[in-house]
Amino acid sequence: MIDTKQLQYFVAVAETLHFGRAALRMHISQPPLSRQIAALERELCVQLFERNTRTVVLTKAGERLHADALNLLAGLRRAEDSAVATARGESGLLSIGFNMYAAYSVLPALASACLSEHPDIRVRLREYFSAPLIQALASDEVDLGIMLPPPGDSGFTTLTLLREPLVAALPRTHRLAGAKRINLVSLAKDPFIFTPREAAPALHDTIMVYCQSHGFTPSVRLEIFLQQTVIAMVAEGLGVALVPRSLQKTRLANVAFVALVEPPSIELVLAWNEQTRNPCVRSLIDLADPRRPLAGKTPASRRRAARGPAR
Repeated sequence: MIDTKQLQYFVAVAETLHFGRAALRMHISQPPLSRQIAALERELCVQLFERNTRTVVLTKAGERLHADALNLLAGLRRAEDSAVATARGESGLLSIGFNMYAAYSVLPALASACLSEHPDIRVRLREYFSAPLIQALASDEVDLGIMLPPPGDSGFTTLTLLREPLVAALPRTHRLAGAKRINLVSLAKDPFIFTPREAAPALHDTIMVYCQSHGFTPSVRLEIFLQQTVIAMVAEGLGVALVPRSLQKTRLANVAFVALVEPPSIELVLAWNEQTRNPCVRSLIDLADPRRPLAGKTPASRRRAARGPAR
């Protein structure tokens, strides 16, 4: 069977048509090179070169092998590069689960940065409610989760991506829709639209504690899993809601988003299992983490940083 080194020697002779120059290119002396070519011809039972004391010429068989050898060696280099890139987390499939809040805040920019910095990583995105996302991450159904903070006993490592305040989502016809900022107490008698606790425990509890700290327990008229639907129901005048500020991007004509006095905040975190075997996970963490010196830089700037200062 032909080995790779024999093909490399053959290509060197085929391209130089000179055994001496081919030996120099391959950093060996001429006799071992000649022996390798002779061994290759014996292996194939064909003559690859017509040679005399003055000239070396490829035979038809040699021309065919030369073309095939170039393709084969290029394929081997691609296979080597692909394996190295995959091991470094620069190539492969990365599965990311996210909740509804991430779609309006950090997810688009983070996905764009990943595809730009690592064009050989294929990203698969899937939206989940909070509890199923935790389960998907625990079972390796997804490699990373962008979510509200999971319970402390989940065993995941987390990185805070965003901390944002809640705002009041009010129907345009609401008496306070034109205000710049309101105190939560002014909404104490309004019907609320809530996300049920099983859909988003952290958000539900944050809102409930905030209301109770202002002396009332909200009257919940509707419970809705999807925040987009919460906003749509507010637009219909069916109640008020407290939502993450990034949901202002929904821009529904019949909804007013009004800032709150001393609002609570929620976090979005990047969560992962430290035992993950997918090297691509680390590539996304590096992009997302502002504390890392190379995070957020372009590929060119990363290469410059790796080389050090110019001389």
